[in-house]
Amino acid sequence: MSTIAIYALAVAAIGGSRPDRTELQAKAWFNSPSIRVPDDRTYVILFFTTFQDQGVEPLIAKLNKLHRRGDTVVVGLSPESKERVEKFIEKRKVRFTVGARSPTYKEFGIKRFPRVVVLERKRSGNRVENIFVDLESPDSWFPHHLPEDEPLEPGAFDEKSSVEVLKRHAHEDSSYLEQKRAVRLLRDRLTTDEFMGFCDEILEYEYRPALRGAIAYQKHLADPNAPVKEPLLAGSTLARREMRENPDDPQWDRYREYFDGIENRSAEQLFQEYFEHLGDDLVDLQTRKSLPYELVRRLREERVEQPIVVDYLKQMLLAETDFATRQRIVGAFSEVCRPGDFEVADFLEEQLKTEKNIRVVQPMMEYTIRYLRTGEE
Repeated sequence: MSTIAIYALAVAAIGGSRPDRTELQAKAWFNSPSIRVPDDRTYVILFFTTFQDQGVEPLIAKLNKLHRRGDTVVVGLSPESKERVEKFIEKRKVRFTVGARSPTYKEFGIKRFPRVVVLERKRSGNRVENIFVDLESPDSWFPHHLPEDEPLEPGAFDEKSSVEVLKRHAHEDSSYLEQKRAVRLLRDRLTTDEFMGFCDEILEYEYRPALRGAIAYQKHLADPNAPVKEPLLAGSTLARREMRENPDDPQWDRYREYFDGIENRSAEQLFQEYFEHLGDDLVDLQTRKSLPYELVRRLREERVEQPIVVDYLKQMLLAETDFATRQRIVGAFSEVCRPGDFEVADFLEEQLKTEKNIRVVQPMMEYTIRYLRTGEE
């Protein structure tokens, strides 16, 4: 019996039978299950049979859309044979994960089909509660934005477009740059409360660091309780711009001389030299930003052991004042560490508590922690 382990449930009685630990079991799986443990996503489970599927098409269509969201996993389970379920998937054009020959309906006390069960994690302050919801009709549970059936033309909007068009592009545009642009335009079209609420709606499920950071930054700019706004550009970014615009400035000779011989430097030398460049002048800023990935290169070339590089990166992150370089250091962790490295994930979670940069460092930390804990990119 194949099993998808979701998470242990500790729930208040809402009616019906309650499994203490939830495992989704099936003899055969279709449509590539995407599983991670521990899992903080909402699970929507459709219990169905191919004999009792009248009126199921609209539900399948909604679940197919919901399946495309990063914060939700949709799973269909049927007690019927692999052959019958496979035909059902093909006929109904099911896109989400489906299990055949599943006995799990008994554990949930399902008496008739089709039936939808939602396993949802809700936050109450800092406490996370597992909520079991068993619904006769899923319509009342679908508060999430679902992608529209009509294809979206990428980037087909401007400042004169309707709010609804802009919202749809912010959710669905295939280009994350266009999604960012739509969010920026919405900041001028919505009230402050509406805009901040809309940003929160996207941030519930958006995990890509660049887009997550851009949306969090737009929310920060709109927040009246944050009168002092974070700078858009880091010192190291301004240093790179200055070097590009004035390459003949004598100050860059020192930078070029340093990197002319960098291939011959060991990881230990790079680490020591990082701390020799902790100043805020342009050359020091530009130099430090390059060193995290030089350490990654030394590891790939097998010139240094992985635990040593991890230790170096930890010390560099604690010392770094430039937020773009902190982002580089955090990104380097995902290059040198593998999923299951909970020690590094714990370290980054501790740093996340005090990290102030919401545009690039916080989302990169969240992404790297997620990757190390779950293997999901």
